Amino acid sequence: MNKKYLLLLIFSLLGLSMFPQQGPAVPYVTAVSGIPICNPGECTELSTLYFDTGGTTSYDVIPIPYNPPASFSNSISGSVPLQANQDDYWSNIINLTQPGTPTFKFCFFGNVYENLLLSTNGVVTFSIAQGVTPGGLYSPATPSTWVMNGTQIPVNPGGQNAPFLNSIFGVFQDTNPLATGTPNDMAMNYRISGTAPNRMFILNLYNLNQFSCNNNLPPQISQMVLYETTNVIEVYIGQRTPCMQWNGGYGVVGVQNSTGTVAYFPPTRNVGTWSASNEGWRFKPSGPSVVTIDWFEGPTASGTAIGTGPTINVCPDNLTTYTARASYLMCDGTNVVVTDQIDVNIGEDLPLNVQDITLCGEAPFTINLNDVNDDVLNGLDPNLYELSVFESQFLQEEGYGAYTTAQLQNFQVNAGEEKTIYGRIQNFDTDCLTFFQYVVKAGAQPEVTQPADMQVCDSGNDSVEIFDLTSNDAQILDGQDPADFNVTYHTTSGGADIEDSSIADPTAFSSGDTTIYARVTNVDNADCFNVTSFDLIVTPIPQVVVPADGFACSDVGYILPNLSVGNYYTQSGGLGTQLAQASILTNSQTVYVYAESATTPNNCFTEGSFYVTIYPTPVVEDRADLQACDAYELTALTTGNYYTGAGGTGTQLNAGDFITTSQTIYIYAVTGDATTVCSDESDFVVTINSAPTVSPATPLEECADNFDGYAYFDLTPAGVEILNGQSGLTITYHSTQAAAEFG
Repeated sequence: MNKKYLLLLIFSLLGLSMFPQQGPAVPYVTAVSGIPICNPGECTELSTLYFDTGGTTSYDVIPIPYNPPASFSNSISGSVPLQANQDDYWSNIINLTQPGTPTFKFCFFGNVYENLLLSTNGVVTFSIAQGVTPGGLYSPATPSTWVMNGTQIPVNPGGQNAPFLNSIFGVFQDTNPLATGTPNDMAMNYRISGTAPNRMFILNLYNLNQFSCNNNLPPQISQMVLYETTNVIEVYIGQRTPCMQWNGGYGVVGVQNSTGTVAYFPPTRNVGTWSASNEGWRFKPSGPSVVTIDWFEGPTASGTAIGTGPTINVCPDNLTTYTARASYLMCDGTNVVVTDQIDVNIGEDLPLNVQDITLCGEAPFTINLNDVNDDVLNGLDPNLYELSVFESQFLQEEGYGAYTTAQLQNFQVNAGEEKTIYGRIQNFDTDCLTFFQYVVKAGAQPEVTQPADMQVCDSGNDSVEIFDLTSNDAQILDGQDPADFNVTYHTTSGGADIEDSSIADPTAFSSGDTTIYARVTNVDNADCFNVTSFDLIVTPIPQVVVPADGFACSDVGYILPNLSVGNYYTQSGGLGTQLAQASILTNSQTVYVYAESATTPNNCFTEGSFYVTIYPTPVVEDRADLQACDAYELTALTTGNYYTGAGGTGTQLNAGDFITTSQTIYIYAVTGDATTVCSDESDFVVTINSAPTVSPATPLEECADNFDGYAYFDLTPAGVEILNGQSGLTITYHSTQAAAEFG
């Protein structure tokens, strides 16, 4: 709760932007102190403000305010005019390094350059022919094309064509210094500004008319800036209006590598007919950071190295100077180094007694803050340490508008009110300030909401379960901040009143049916509490007795036994169709026994199942009795088999067998299993009669007395000879064998 500060002036007096990436793109480092130290050995964090930049393998395109860093005028000292009397022309080779100064190196797409060419059409290129740049394409002091066919970058146009390779466009368009109506203050110049390692190369194209459109359009204004060390590129567009009657009105802002495979450009500023005014763009290298931060103890970077990185913790015992060093790695392997120093002073840590105050009872409250502030000083000499308290943090930091003694003596807090008191103590010897604050709350008795009873199912069937009582905290507090109130649980009302420890672990309380008392206590005042209660309910889980699997014949069916607990269902979970006890099942199926307690919030249930198998009862054919001569052939059956004994006993007979003796034949079929037999049976009598034997008869002769060839015969004597004594037979006589066989 204590915050200690020295009287140090930090960010606001450093004169530095809190957003350095939007400031000048130059290498710098500024060491900044964190929370000052008031006691020896305490730690504070030192940090750095620096311009962070990366390798030039890639770029971020960032919009920036239109604030060109240099004037456009030709009259500025150091300005070098371009060939103002020539149109579409490359400049001579421009050396970035001025005589007598350190070498100015500029990294672009991973390569380092010391020379460049400028085009009167708004291009900087590093692709210089005549052996200056390996593979260079564009010759100094020669015509520079203005033609663009509308193809956007990245593109490799080949040869001398545009858009140019290994180049910066800002703005590339067909401007003409010789155009009709060119303003008198037209300027085309470049200059190198600043000192190493913070130099800038600046190209100005000011108040130029465009070819063909001449002064029919506003003059074009742009500036390109190349920053040493950080390799940042900036393009400022004061005015760009497309000349639609020439070269399609094309213009482009961007950068492109030496093969035309990679390019970066602002949104909507690629090759096209766009317009712009008073806008700025920064092309910031976005490869891996090239900046390394090192820290040293001492006033120079030759002191003791103590760490690396943008921030570092230091724990000095006395006034100590620290140095931050930023090293910028160039693409040729060299480093640019900048440093800054900061002093860290030591104050003191006061043994204050600062505590929040909660007032319980009936509001409004009146409290004497003079007494509270005396407790804060904790015995410090008030003549050496001046304590003041304020209404706001702003007044606390500024040190005016403190509460008066009379205001502190009768300080009022209304019901539900919470007032923060902002205090500061000044040591008259050291001027070290210690800031503190405490809160005075009007703490009415905590409100409690009776929670719902906690009901669980008795999984162990022993009437005891484990309860997490703390799951009721939120219901009991009902929106009150749990940081302000402590909820404890007790087994008796009296225990809740004295806040005993009868329940050691409320998250895993083992209990049967009982009443629990919850106490809500103000964390700042144990006398501020309230009590509520709720019940613990252990609900028995129904115990069902599941019948064994059942078996029955289809002509009888399976009768569901009576249940003492639960009901029958066709689906699990008490779903499907409920089956009445004593119902007859005629189909095989799974039957579920389900029972529930029907209690809330937890419905306790149990379930089991068994399978009922219904065997189909067979039906055999019913045959009439029959007779046969000598033998009877059994025909095929659709159901069952033939047997010589009832109930499938005796000998099993098969279709096609011949019955040669008179007897009873049984047809019998059975399904089911060893314990459940489903059968049907019928019988019929087969009578077998023997065929008669025929004995030879004496031929009969008679005389034809009337000479007509006919006579009368008595056939019976022959019949007697034929029967030869067999009884029970009838003999008939026929004139032909066929008639005899037909009968």
